[in-house]
Amino acid sequence: MTIDPASVKDLLPILFERETAVSALWNIDIPVTFAIFAFLTSDRRPGFATESRFRIPLVVAYAFFAISNLQAMLSTTRQRAAIRSAIDFALKQLSGGSAADQFSDLNSNCKGDTDWTQYFLLPKEYCPLHVPSYGGVFTYHIIFDLVALVGIWYMTAPRHPS
Repeated sequence: MTIDPASVKDLLPILFERETAVSALWNIDIPVTFAIFAFLTSDRRPGFATESRFRIPLVVAYAFFAISNLQAMLSTTRQRAAIRSAIDFALKQLSGGSAADQFSDLNSNCKGDTDWTQYFLLPKEYCPLHVPSYGGVFTYHIIFDLVALVGIWYMTAPRHPS
């Protein structure tokens, strides 16, 4: 199998575009969540947000929104991992491994596991070519969404005067 060096060069912008897509998904998810909280806390009509006919549809709608956003984020993460693997593979094929090692050195300003300089370097998550694990993205998103759902459920609970 022959690999064109130009195709490797073309994969880098795609990798960064997929990173931008993940950022856009978070930039949708977080404002929607906070907008719901803002709406619930600025209830102009007393008792409107705590009516049962409002509570359950809001929670269900948010759950559907969160699930669709999570699916898009996981799909984008898989794409990023595939592109990163293709770049690594192509560079190893082109240079017998030396170019792939240099490519991995782009992350050399990241924390190592045993080096004392790890305390002065960036965490791996902030490195330019780091692709987070599928499980990490899933877990982080699920925790965020569960906290939001609990918050929505609590804020829409009927208040009993004391």
